[in-house]
Amino acid sequence: MNWKPQITPVSDLMISSYVPHAEIKADGILFSVQVPEGEKASLLLYEKGSSEVRYELPFPDEALSGRVFAMKVTGVPAREIEYNYRVGGRVVTDPQAMAVTGLERFGDPHPRQPHQLRASFPDPSFDWQDDAPLRIPYSDSFFYELHVRGFTKSASSGVKHRGTFLGLTEKIPHLKALGVTAVMLMPCYEYDEVLPERPRAGWRPKGLMEMTEGSALPASAIMQSRSGQDSGAGQTDAARASLQEAGAAPVREQEAERRVNYWGFGPGWYFAPKRSFSSGADPADEFRLMVRTLHSAGIEVIMEFNWAEGTDPACMRSCLLWWRRFYHVDGFWMTGPQEDILAAAKSPALSDVKLISDYFDTSRVYPKGRPYRLRNLAECNAGFRNDARRFLKGDPDSLQPFVERCRRNPKDAGVINSITGHDGFTLHDLVSYNDKHNEANGENNRDGAPNEYSWNCGTEGPSRKRDISRLRMKQMKNALALAMLAQGTPMITAGDEMLNSQAGNSNPYCFDSELTWVRWSASKDAQELTEYLKKLSAFRTEHPLLHQTQELTGSAAGGVFPDFSCHGANAWFASFDQQDRSVGMMYCSQEPDRDAASPAQDTAVQHLYAAYNFHWEARELALPYLPAGREWHTVIDTSRDRFSAGKEDAGKDGAQDSSLKEKSISVPGRTIIVLVG
Repeated sequence: MNWKPQITPVSDLMISSYVPHAEIKADGILFSVQVPEGEKASLLLYEKGSSEVRYELPFPDEALSGRVFAMKVTGVPAREIEYNYRVGGRVVTDPQAMAVTGLERFGDPHPRQPHQLRASFPDPSFDWQDDAPLRIPYSDSFFYELHVRGFTKSASSGVKHRGTFLGLTEKIPHLKALGVTAVMLMPCYEYDEVLPERPRAGWRPKGLMEMTEGSALPASAIMQSRSGQDSGAGQTDAARASLQEAGAAPVREQEAERRVNYWGFGPGWYFAPKRSFSSGADPADEFRLMVRTLHSAGIEVIMEFNWAEGTDPACMRSCLLWWRRFYHVDGFWMTGPQEDILAAAKSPALSDVKLISDYFDTSRVYPKGRPYRLRNLAECNAGFRNDARRFLKGDPDSLQPFVERCRRNPKDAGVINSITGHDGFTLHDLVSYNDKHNEANGENNRDGAPNEYSWNCGTEGPSRKRDISRLRMKQMKNALALAMLAQGTPMITAGDEMLNSQAGNSNPYCFDSELTWVRWSASKDAQELTEYLKKLSAFRTEHPLLHQTQELTGSAAGGVFPDFSCHGANAWFASFDQQDRSVGMMYCSQEPDRDAASPAQDTAVQHLYAAYNFHWEARELALPYLPAGREWHTVIDTSRDRFSAGKEDAGKDGAQDSSLKEKSISVPGRTIIVLVG
């Protein structure tokens, strides 16, 4: 190639962002890089696909501003080059690279070769076909968290493009059948997943500017001090046997032992889609095709970002805007320095983007009140998960915290409610293990959350006893109902609906194997739970009382019935004693009843009553009276083998009258019953 690179100094007026980056301009390519004091930097240029340096161009001696150095290069074709920076004696792949070459094979254990990793520019042209972000309100959303590779990597997935963005689109019919409105993608930006073989106690990862010639950005920096003591091959054997007992495909020895940063949390190239998640040569095109295809099916795309310590808030904002504009992403779930995330959330340019984090102090984001119609902020933390799990388990003093979580729906920020997540037990393991079994991680079983609030239903691990299996099935149905019947946005973890197990491992961050891949089970039990979730999701969608746009106050607001009320042995009163494990929650609405028999009933109150009992014995719960012409009908009963949709009267006297006499319902132990009036 006949390149004739020329360097032109630049002024800060030419920089469109205060974040050092590379950018294609009409008359050349702008490069800027941050350089530690006392060191010099140069630009390395390669022909596309080659690790041989064609040109090394020094940056000007004078900084553009602070420690940021910049220059414009002409005479080289942007689409035919790749580049790196040399800072001091180290080769650094641009932290803001929009595309990265060199990590095509996920978990490739071979040592990184000099100049193997190189940055480049994605092709801006793509046929979006009038695609646009969907902007589905949190009140109408149902999230599904998944790992792009693990979602379809197993042969049981039956897809053509296993473990890729395209493979995900092949499973859209399954997502639609579940009623999913948004996929929550675990990190799918570029990162180096290869971990040290066995990091020893006291080990610390290298920082971005500590890389040696040809080394990769160490995404493993998410790890803190790790103990390198292996608990023995027997623990791995036990995990393998447990998976096989649960119906998983055999775990090969090399799969069980290989350690990678499978989850992808930690430093990465936040602007670039992960190349090893692409089935072809262009991850940017494949990611955009995935987004467009999901959008056409009515499904949003939300990305998880784990910001490394020290990430600049300006970099965060630039990154989120890049994914929004270039890839049409609908939202972001962010973890990292909370103050920096809060600063990013204040950007008016992100006011129509879903922004999710552990917590948002909305009074600081909106000091004068929310100025936008769209409620774009939401919190997602372990609060609902822990309180719901304790209630499911039947712990004392768990009733009132769960009720408060169930009704929570703040004015200025949504709430994401989940029973499970990538960081903890799967739904199957939540009802199958009392203790975590993370020995295979090589960390003496000390990693992961200290308490999963799980209950094994009487037997630790796999069991062939029918009574244990049926109790576990009922508890899984209960768990899904706890999330789907609460006022916030429900989220489930991929594979939970198909009884996926991780053999009791609550923190399998380092395994890329059948242990962590979704197992697309066709077993009778898996089909039963999947069908149950489909109907439960449809029920929630059909009943606005379960996904309201405002926070419930417990007041009648001019009507006869309050919008939310709790009931115990007596109507309109729940004691919330420490040992109470049962309650009836009633939701009421003043929306017009289109099924009313007469015009006089056009504004009749609609009623929905959810009866929860996590005592091990049956409990009686009072049913408030209904207006004349109304009666209670059971629609969900988790004590049955199926989703009940029949119009069965819930009154214990069996009558189907319209009297104002208060009735009661007997709720079996560890059961949820839902009635509509």
